Amino acid sequence: MSNTTTRAIMIAILALGCAPSRTPAAEETSTAEQTSGAEAVSSDPCRGSALELDRVAAECRVETARNGVDRAADASVLVARVEPVSVRSGERARIPVAFRNATAEPLEVVLPPHVGIGGTDIERDGERVGYRDEYSGLAFAMGCASPCRWIRVVLEPGGTLHAVVDVSARVRVRRGTTAPEMHDGEAIPPGRYDLVIWTPWLGPSADGRVVQRRVRTTVDVTP
Repeated sequence: MSNTTTRAIMIAILALGCAPSRTPAAEETSTAEQTSGAEAVSSDPCRGSALELDRVAAECRVETARNGVDRAADASVLVARVEPVSVRSGERARIPVAFRNATAEPLEVVLPPHVGIGGTDIERDGERVGYRDEYSGLAFAMGCASPCRWIRVVLEPGGTLHAVVDVSARVRVRRGTTAPEMHDGEAIPPGRYDLVIWTPWLGPSADGRVVQRRVRTTVDVTP
């Protein structure tokens, strides 16, 4: 074997030994990209499987106009869970309520700029006894007439939005004539009542009207 041939073989061997391995590098890049993507999803405060409304309300604002109908108004799409509650006569309580995405796809949930789920009524035999109306009515549900910064979150399939509502075991009374204002009146007597939570979501009723979704449970007013 000539020196020229030997030298050519040695150069070829060295070239093979020093050539970079492309496959492992490609796998490392793919893994890094996947990890980066997972971190991006998990770090989004406005999207997830367990969101606290009080925590995300300030961060999850988008400028949009209301179209008047919400998928969240469908009780089979966004399932509400609120346990029977109790509050002492004459006092207030903050009641937890959870809304679960019962669909197999991500669900956009939009709330008015005013933070909160809605107002509450205390009823007995269908008659209203007491209520908190600061966050109820179509004006609250619509939020504002022009585009404004709504609270918007996305619930993953099976994900839950946790919130609270205020309940007061006092009768609301109107005072004043020229510019009447609502005030807390006498304490609601102890007993079991129906609690109605007015959500901000609008949807069609059985007769085709646009109505505000309500969630019902019971409340025990204790001595």
